[in-house]
Amino acid sequence: MKKQYILWPHDEADRIIRARESTESREPVVLETGFGPSGPPHLGTCGEIARTSFVAFALNERGVETHLIAFSDDMDGLRRPPTGFPKSLESYVGKPLCNIPDPFGEHESYSANMNARLREMAEHFNIPIQFRSSSVEYARGAFNNQIAMVLRNSDTIASIMSTDLSESTLATWHPFLPICERCGRVYTTRVLEVDPASLQVHYTCDRTVDGVSGCGNIATMSALDGGGKLAWKVDWASRWAAFGVDYEIHGKDLIRSCDEVAQLRAAAARNK
Repeated sequence: MKKQYILWPHDEADRIIRARESTESREPVVLETGFGPSGPPHLGTCGEIARTSFVAFALNERGVETHLIAFSDDMDGLRRPPTGFPKSLESYVGKPLCNIPDPFGEHESYSANMNARLREMAEHFNIPIQFRSSSVEYARGAFNNQIAMVLRNSDTIASIMSTDLSESTLATWHPFLPICERCGRVYTTRVLEVDPASLQVHYTCDRTVDGVSGCGNIATMSALDGGGKLAWKVDWASRWAAFGVDYEIHGKDLIRSCDEVAQLRAAAARNK
């Protein structure tokens, strides 16, 4: 008799199925993988999507429907121009990738170019993905409920994050990052006060990040509909909550981060 081998995607599929047995859910299993479009998708990007798709295929073999979300963090700020890219991008450091012109003139923005390359890569390898991006999802209000919860429970979130942040960083850290309405940068801003009723955020743009200083603007803005974004671990947890994500692969370097994200998601469930 031919020996049957159980490969790791099947182990993962069985683990997901067992975890869902108590819920008696018959909804499709939602798997997610992330993409940082600060540069073109590379071998690691391809590997992450491929490995996640292996788990999806194993679930399909067991009769479970799946959705594989490939999520682009295109509201992240540009840290530095990638090697080989035009030096003119240096003037956009700190601005969201979705608000930077495409240096190659092929798409409406820098991140749109990188996102298109991601979709082309998935299509080339015949991996079915549901592409989503920060710029679209924040603007359409997909995270508004999560943002409201975050702003009203920022102290609880800060306590969860306290083990991962230095004392000096935690002193000015906030889970929401406004995009400055004057200079358009995201990391140079700092939340001063939040109105939990109206979800208005009072902020200043006075930080220096990656060698770029804020413009000094002080303003008040709505935290909803894309005026800013959540800090990355909080953003990660919010995606799981907003899209009902059941499974996301991560490396050993993110074990601690993933544990914190799980705590953040649990806090969100308690404070709905």
